[in-house]
Amino acid sequence: MAPGFATPVDDARLGLEFAWTAWADSCRDKYSLAQCCRRPSGHDGNHASGFGEGRQQWLQDAPPT
Repeated sequence: MAPGFATPVDDARLGLEFAWTAWADSCRDKYSLAQCCRRPSGHDGNHASGFGEGRQQWLQDAPPT
């Protein structure tokens, strides 16, 4: 696991969170210019975005790798 990362969130859980969280209710912390967090606002643990092989997870204030 890369430095600066908490325990990864399960892909199945993230899929459900992304499906049931409206854009207006999502965290939207920036990972890059094209990706931002799609987890619910106020979530615990890693930020996350993307699907399948393109999914990224990162900690708040941690630089992308």
